[in-house]
Amino acid sequence: MRWLLMQSQAVQQRFNEERIALGMEPKEIEDRDDLIRFALDFATPGPLSVRSKETLEELRAAFHRALVLGNEDLASLEDIEELSDEEEARLLQQLDEADALEAAQADTQADQKQTQL
Repeated sequence: MRWLLMQSQAVQQRFNEERIALGMEPKEIEDRDDLIRFALDFATPGPLSVRSKETLEELRAAFHRALVLGNEDLASLEDIEELSDEEEARLLQQLDEADALEAAQADTQADQKQTQL
């Protein structure tokens, strides 16, 4: 139920006001009323309404468009380059280093807070 409330435009607007107050950029408010109606319809007994069935089909279609499994030939897709083994290893190394640095900073901050107590 909490998730449903967070999808409403009123709550999204309130979150944007809080983001602005914190000096952050507001996010685009999305119309998720169809998703809210679908979730409520799905949670109630009986068959889905026609509108909910359409929403479900749209969700399935979006999922299938977004999900790619297997060794697809990525060269045929626009603006996508396949990483070489060396580039992939270098990228993974950079991610590991960034994670280690973040963990070290978190430890340092925790130690500083502990010292202040």
